[in-house]
Amino acid sequence: MKKLMQKIHLGLSLPFGLIISIVSLTGAAMVLDKDFHKLFNSDLYLVEQVGEEVVPMGQMVEELERLFPERGGVSGVVVLPNKDASYQFTFASSSKAFVFVNQYTGEYLGERNPFEKGGFYRTMFYTHRWLMDYEKGEFSIGKFLVGTSTLLLIFIVITGVVLWLPRNLKSLRKRLSISVKRGWRRFWFDLHVVGGVYAAMLLVLLALTGLMWSFSWYRPMVYTLFGVEVSSSSKSSSGGSRAKGESEHEIINYKLWDDVLGDIYLKYPEPQSIKFGRDAARVYINKYGNTSAYDSYVYPTTTAPAKVVCYGQQPETSRFMGWVYSIHIGNWGGLFGRILTFFVTLVAGIAPISGYYFWISKIIKRRRRKRSVKL
Repeated sequence: MKKLMQKIHLGLSLPFGLIISIVSLTGAAMVLDKDFHKLFNSDLYLVEQVGEEVVPMGQMVEELERLFPERGGVSGVVVLPNKDASYQFTFASSSKAFVFVNQYTGEYLGERNPFEKGGFYRTMFYTHRWLMDYEKGEFSIGKFLVGTSTLLLIFIVITGVVLWLPRNLKSLRKRLSISVKRGWRRFWFDLHVVGGVYAAMLLVLLALTGLMWSFSWYRPMVYTLFGVEVSSSSKSSSGGSRAKGESEHEIINYKLWDDVLGDIYLKYPEPQSIKFGRDAARVYINKYGNTSAYDSYVYPTTTAPAKVVCYGQQPETSRFMGWVYSIHIGNWGGLFGRILTFFVTLVAGIAPISGYYFWISKIIKRRRRKRSVKL
């Protein structure tokens, strides 16, 4: 059986190992990207002095639109519960770029666009998802290779664990340690084998959740497996209609954001974050577990909130995908979860490279032995 497992493990790893390594290492690079950016750019995320009153939303928006008239108007804002955390505004031209504002003075602090063309995060993301082969609305060979490699990674991990399994409990202790005193070659071998075993369970989960964005057939299959009901409402857009030629910022009542924010703070003393958009405000309520879980304040453009949609009332697909996303990016356990995910993906990225090294070394040794026998 182990010979069969070895053939499967090697047969799948050789052609797809390099892609697995690229996808894993780019994933590791993204997991802690925001945490490191916060660490080295605290002047953007934190205000120097907490004031008594916050500048009205409309006034902050007016100043931002004066500074950046070409960006199509402010489309949203992220508010964190910490009083010293700055407000993060987004524009209609790019919902991924954040402009930081001191809410007590209205002062522009700076901005960050992770998806800026040619930027580090965008490069990592496009490589992780499509191997840089991304064309909107078209079939991507890169996406297919990433999905196929991720699917085969599950079998590579399982066969690797089977090959690792000790024959008896006495040898189990030795099989669970990574040697750091017997040279680099032994260290990399132990990291490949033992490190892979430690990372196996979470790595399989990361692969299974990642496949939700890889193949069109996979997501409905998972929904069926877990009994998740796919409703028609989950397929439709929650955004309101807009007249042709009407820009987004012209129909937003920014004063309403202030009113809604006050209502939210009365009901949620300690929300994780609040994200305002054109039609609704999302109140994220979980620090651990499904960190994508939120209650939604759906409001018209001129009056007070008309409807509050709690997390439990949302479509099952939305709630399920929240769990999937939280697991895949490591947010399920807060900073600890992200650090754990970083090390697991790092091991997954290093394992194919070390595997190639040991495989080539083995071939070279065999050839040398054959030559020595002939001599």
